[in-house]
Amino acid sequence: KGAVVTRPNTDVIAGMIELQLSFTKGDTQSKLVEVRRTLETEIVALAAKRRNKADLKLLAETVETMVANRNNQLICNQADLNFHLGLAQASHNELYGILLAPIRDLLFQAMERVFDVKNATNEAIDHHQRILACIQAGDAAQSRHEMHAHLDQFERVLKASAKLRKLG
Repeated sequence: KGAVVTRPNTDVIAGMIELQLSFTKGDTQSKLVEVRRTLETEIVALAAKRRNKADLKLLAETVETMVANRNNQLICNQADLNFHLGLAQASHNELYGILLAPIRDLLFQAMERVFDVKNATNEAIDHHQRILACIQAGDAAQSRHEMHAHLDQFERVLKASAKLRKLG
């Protein structure tokens, strides 16, 4: 039958990244935030410029799901993750989705860690609402600013979560 060409599986890449990180010294969570800053501040700016009605609907629905499920960790975190993947989709550059897919699981694990930090979920929802408003307005510069603020908050609550785990 010969060779068969299939679509690359990002789960394999994600597994390789997780394995590599298991051998990496230092704070892998800070490295995750650093990578997110590099990718997501540009993704959000492009999303603000290129989004269409379907993108806006999807992003709004994910934020609504976060709001309605702020006390349900699994649903809220999945909606949060879907928002960020939706931003990559709204950039209309398929490579961003491919680049984010392998760190999806790492990001979800980090979200699970921060859920119990006081006010973390409400702050995250507020950030997502502000980012959405900037994208709806088509404001790329303010979208970047709001994403940067969101990632600052994410990094702060990751550190707070690590302290809580050490105390607990």
